[in-house]
Amino acid sequence: MPTRITIEQAAQLTGFPAEEIRKWADSRKINSYSFKGGEPLVDVGNLNRFISCIEHLGIQKLYLQLIIQDKEEEANEIIARYDDYLFSLRTATTISPLLKVIIAELSSFIEDKKARYIFNEITGGAKIQDVAERCGMTYDGMCQRYKTIVSHLVSDTRFMLEYQKTITNQELEIERLELENRNLEYELNRLYKKGLKAGLQFTISQSLIHVPLDAARRLNKPLTDLTLSPYIRKVLEELHIETMEDLLRYMETTGLDSLLDIHGFGILGLEQLKFQLEKHRILDKNGYSDLYQYLVSDPDMDRFDSDAYEHSYQKDEKHFS
Repeated sequence: MPTRITIEQAAQLTGFPAEEIRKWADSRKINSYSFKGGEPLVDVGNLNRFISCIEHLGIQKLYLQLIIQDKEEEANEIIARYDDYLFSLRTATTISPLLKVIIAELSSFIEDKKARYIFNEITGGAKIQDVAERCGMTYDGMCQRYKTIVSHLVSDTRFMLEYQKTITNQELEIERLELENRNLEYELNRLYKKGLKAGLQFTISQSLIHVPLDAARRLNKPLTDLTLSPYIRKVLEELHIETMEDLLRYMETTGLDSLLDIHGFGILGLEQLKFQLEKHRILDKNGYSDLYQYLVSDPDMDRFDSDAYEHSYQKDEKHFS
């Protein structure tokens, strides 16, 4: 005979709320029996089997939720991948002219006309089978030929990169030699004038100053490389200062603090300029530059006239107002 207990006793036995067990009994999910006073009794064995069943289903449900979560993540990844692909297709019209230019530039490294044609056609989007038929080749043969062309092209473009690097170094070397040449001109001019004043006859010697590549690179650094406020940049441009060499020659002649004599150029502007010069290794923290040794002063360099600049500034101010 099955063991029957009250709903309160079933709740104490199983740990489930009495209200939940009562709902199971009312919906006939578990066996229940009427008792005196209207209080139902439940079958303990049937109740335990039902609880085991729902616990098992709960585990299965959790397992299925994990599988669904994994599948959703996989689906999202696939969708994102194809979204990128679709975006590339949508922008193909805009990018196409640029790609054609790149393909044409790369094909200039291919000397063989047939190989150049194959590369241009296939890289430009033509079907391999169509190109193979036009060239009288098999599909597999065309694939192998294209692969060989691309392999040779990769080797050639590596050479091109090395060549461009060599050209860049040569351009820097030219800038360095131009700097040495300007130093030589300044020195010859100074010696010549000094000799004329002394009434001497002499042969002018050449400058022996050698400018290292790193020094040449820093001296030729443009003013635009510095992060400066628009007004500071405008003032320096008005002084015809375009490179670090120009700025150092100005500093050597008039001193950097002379900028404070210019209308609107205050302490904060000067500190900003000094900070940028230290950041780019033009000046050290003491305000000295190791680059001075590579500069020969121009004897004809006029000192900065702050009154003249102030007059020019006022004219500009009236013009803009």
